[in-house]
Amino acid sequence: MRRFPYTLILASIACSRARVSSSPAPGLSTVIAMERITGGSVTGYVMMTTGRALSEAALSLDNRVGTHSDSAGRFRFEGVSPGTHTMRVLHVGFDRAIQAFTLDAGSGAAFVVRLAATPMQLMEVCTTEADPSIDLHVPDVPGTTIEVAHGGSVERFRLDSMYDDPRWKGMRTAAAFYEQPGRFEVTAEAPGYRTWHTTVSVLRGRCHVITRVVTVELIPEL
Repeated sequence: MRRFPYTLILASIACSRARVSSSPAPGLSTVIAMERITGGSVTGYVMMTTGRALSEAALSLDNRVGTHSDSAGRFRFEGVSPGTHTMRVLHVGFDRAIQAFTLDAGSGAAFVVRLAATPMQLMEVCTTEADPSIDLHVPDVPGTTIEVAHGGSVERFRLDSMYDDPRWKGMRTAAAFYEQPGRFEVTAEAPGYRTWHTTVSVLRGRCHVITRVVTVELIPEL
């Protein structure tokens, strides 16, 4: 069975009952009793599946007449002629809703529309700028040296060659091995401190490596 990427508009009730062309999906439908509907009116509420009113939803009838839900989620179309119509409901961040229904002469219709939120995925933007494999954060301890080994290659750093980043008080920063994924061995030494060592793995993303932040922890010798 073909599945459609939208949520059903739930129900219709009117002074002279409007005919909905398809049944609401089990487990999603909720019919609410509303005030007597004036003939030729199509009205109702737009809300989230949690029951919270959803404002600024865009609604259209037959791709011609349009309106928006207000701060309480209410909407209204006037002067709708008898016959079969299609109502569509759109809102950024939610599944769209669509429903066909038929109005008899002198009838109106009331709907409750529940829109399901859709997760929004941010697409990674590829740039030509290279990203570091390792982003080192090193305590500002005089005489500290760092060694980063990867695949038979070694990069060495002295404290005085690292950046003094104001965002990291008492720390120096450095970047190692641009755009190289794999296993890295990081070793730090400083006079009067124990040798510090760690092993990290760096993965490659869609465009660049996923930089690993390595924070060195220097412990004084006893």
